[in-house]
Amino acid sequence: MFDPTYRYSDFNTYKSHAFMCMGGLCEVLIETSDKLISNQIFSSIYDEAKRIEKKFSRYEINNIIYKINNAEGKKVHLDKETSKLIHYADQIYHVSEGMFDITSGVLRKAWTFDQSTKVASSNEVQELLKFIGWNKVKIEKKSITMPKNFQIDLGGIGKEYAVDRCVQICKAQSAVPALINFGGDLAVTGPKVNNQPWIVNIDGAPERYNLFIGGIATSGDKNKYLIHDGKKLSHILNPKTGWPLVDAPASITVVADTCTAAGTLSTLAMLKAPLHQEFLNDEAEYYFVV
Repeated sequence: MFDPTYRYSDFNTYKSHAFMCMGGLCEVLIETSDKLISNQIFSSIYDEAKRIEKKFSRYEINNIIYKINNAEGKKVHLDKETSKLIHYADQIYHVSEGMFDITSGVLRKAWTFDQSTKVASSNEVQELLKFIGWNKVKIEKKSITMPKNFQIDLGGIGKEYAVDRCVQICKAQSAVPALINFGGDLAVTGPKVNNQPWIVNIDGAPERYNLFIGGIATSGDKNKYLIHDGKKLSHILNPKTGWPLVDAPASITVVADTCTAAGTLSTLAMLKAPLHQEFLNDEAEYYFVV
């Protein structure tokens, strides 16, 4: 999403690093000519991104998410970081009136958004709806208790959280300006040298965005969708019906103080479609809808 001209035009001024994590390409752009400082910052960012992925990915075995999802109705103790994320998800659930529900990840058993025409069956979706409902989960400050066969998935907030954590680590290590981009969701440590902005390309937008501080995130169906009756079905599912959202935009991009806030606003706006425009006008500093 950021301008490739600023990534590769001057290797004496910018150091670029890339790695795979959280199901996609992660890139770090650091404005420095010092290779040692650049490598130290990148190493810390890489370690933190991998730590978060290992701790919160639903695909890992024996992490906290695995423990919660396999507790079979028993109470699970939460460490401070996990508790913070789950309580944040709880807040979004209530703000979205139940449309953002981290127990709805179980629907992946019925849906695969691979750009094909394979649509889930009604019977399969109805069976999975029995295991969705954040209101059925008991959360306390340091614990969570879920009904048997329920699962949670923090994928809706995990990547944005990782970006913001890496920004914090970068700022704690050095005053060197940096941009951290995980699969198109990004944030910066602050303006570039001489208070210059980072130039960000937003898909479909007529102009580039000058980002001095904060983060940018996008919700949409650019790569994850199905084709049904000649129309795209978004990968964003309604947890109350188990089916893709109706009348939602192709994508919504939001700028906010942090990548997590931007991701939350873009997701909430998508979930509020077709009333997303009013929500964005009230809540977003800058947004672009495709």
